[in-house]
Amino acid sequence: MDRNKFSAIAHRSHAFSNPISESKINMFMNHTKLNPNDKAIDIGAGTSELLIRYMEKYNILATAIELYEGSIESARNRANGRISLERIQFVNEDAKQVIDQYSTSAFRLGICIGSTHADDSSRKCKAG
Repeated sequence: MDRNKFSAIAHRSHAFSNPISESKINMFMNHTKLNPNDKAIDIGAGTSELLIRYMEKYNILATAIELYEGSIESARNRANGRISLERIQFVNEDAKQVIDQYSTSAFRLGICIGSTHADDSSRKCKAG
């Protein structure tokens, strides 16, 4: 079975496709200081729920990189009506292939939770 399809099935009833509880996610979201129009990137974004919530809370711009097309489709559906779809870029590619196209200094927030396999190189993702 396709690893990404299996993950989508396993996480279909979860708000977030990662091992962190919603209360802990809310806690670190509340400790994050972002300004409107700051940029965030989520590598291995899954259905992008965390990124969408950051957008709702802080009115930021976002890039979601996700290999599995089914997750991108779910992310678009989740985002529709909650945020402006013009403020989020969905990248349906392998992060290992496209991450070098993005300058880490362009992003105020970098997210990669539960997706360390998305970019297993020796590079470190740093947000400024």
